[in-house]
Amino acid sequence: MTKPRIITIAGLDPTGGAGISADIRAAGAMGVPCGVAVTAVALQTHRTGISVEPTPEYVFRKSLEFCFAEPFGGVKIGMLGNRRIAEVVFEILDGGNIPIVLDTIIASSSGMRLIDDAGLEFMREKLFPISSLLTPNIPECEKLTGKQITTTSEAIGAGRELFERTGTPVLLKGGHLLGNATDYLIDGSGVAEFSGVRVDKDFRGTGCALSTLITAGLALGMPLKSAIHSAKLHLAKSMAESTPPYLIFGTDNA
Repeated sequence: MTKPRIITIAGLDPTGGAGISADIRAAGAMGVPCGVAVTAVALQTHRTGISVEPTPEYVFRKSLEFCFAEPFGGVKIGMLGNRRIAEVVFEILDGGNIPIVLDTIIASSSGMRLIDDAGLEFMREKLFPISSLLTPNIPECEKLTGKQITTTSEAIGAGRELFERTGTPVLLKGGHLLGNATDYLIDGSGVAEFSGVRVDKDFRGTGCALSTLITAGLALGMPLKSAIHSAKLHLAKSMAESTPPYLIFGTDNA
């Protein structure tokens, strides 16, 4: 049986550690083909960031239109770069009935901004409500809610506030908190915990990969919680077996 295709809308990392490169590897782990629309090139290495160079609007728009010209089962949104790119994404996705996982990328691990302020505000106002799931980490959730997060209860409270503002389920990634790498799904039914073992290795692209793995699971017909659970297992296995900074996935064609 042919597996559904997903589309990733994200940035290109020249090192291959994060962004679209990580997305393609993660989709491959699920045996799911992955179309791509490159929003920008993030001029960065594994340790430093120089600048974000957006894709020309015409090129990006046509890339996205070509992606959508063939059947697909889900969309992952990563780095957007600026407001105009975010507006194009909204214009094309609004009104569709497909799973959309939005990885709320604001800055790189080196601290370089990956979306401008106008783009962040547009993403918050327009893209959050049409998404199926938001996947912020702790620093991103702090930026989006204006609240400092140092404890699990503060994290859940901020995640709940983000859900209440948008009506979109929030998977708050807890890797920046002390203890095990537990993530929290906050939605209309409450809070669900997804525990994980902390891996003491310095990887890049883990957030990119997780959101793509979830998107692939949703495209395959998994319920949201099952897709998250499956994604966490795939990511943990890859982190245990890979050598930093690259995540290398085995293929699961089951």
